[in-house]
Amino acid sequence: MDIGLEYPLFDAADRSIKHLIQRLLKGKSKPTNVHRALKNISASMRDGERIGIVGLNGAGKSTLLKVIAGIYPISSGKLSVEGNISTLLDLAVGMDLERTGRENIVARLYIMGYRHRETAQMVAPIVEFAELGDFIDQPVRTYSSGMFVRLAFSIAVSVDPEILILDEFLGAGDAAFFSKAQAAMDDLTQKGKLLIVASHSMPLVEQKCTRALWLNEGTLMMDDEPRLVVKEYLEFCAAGAHK
Repeated sequence: MDIGLEYPLFDAADRSIKHLIQRLLKGKSKPTNVHRALKNISASMRDGERIGIVGLNGAGKSTLLKVIAGIYPISSGKLSVEGNISTLLDLAVGMDLERTGRENIVARLYIMGYRHRETAQMVAPIVEFAELGDFIDQPVRTYSSGMFVRLAFSIAVSVDPEILILDEFLGAGDAAFFSKAQAAMDDLTQKGKLLIVASHSMPLVEQKCTRALWLNEGTLMMDDEPRLVVKEYLEFCAAGAHK
């Protein structure tokens, strides 16, 4: 990929209906300012890699994940993605809080394109992996953040994705489930799947990833083995803290 992404910036007046109509009538529908969220990010990712993306808040990590997942269209460059994708970017997306965990599993599988017979066979393993006990048949609105993580992650890995994209997903998970999730991700990459995860956990990136990208203000600062990238990134953070 070699991509750029810009967001339009509107002031308060631009967002009002009155001013929007006036701008359209004058042929000025475009904003005067833009924010360059991603600046010519160039990288290739291969099957079997575990790629960690690091950077400060607002560096563009989540934006890059959403671009790869096809959620955000790019403004410039080329992006080629091959293989089915499963994501954990926003846990609440696609979840009906009034439905039970089991009902949400079925609904998510249907949305992903699985047929009734396939879905019926997949529900039990997902329920078993999530380890939610009787809560699996309770409304999701009653779940703790950790339970929500269990459910969402269990669905994401159950579909045997060729590309799994995660955004700081285990922050609310307990230690036991974290270990179980790590084993599941290891299994995926051993099967030749591609794992991409954005994280503020440097030990996770350094110990579990085979490669790391460091983003800063939408720019790719470094693309190398995790140990080297983490070292440079932490030195950058330390230098910034003293300014």
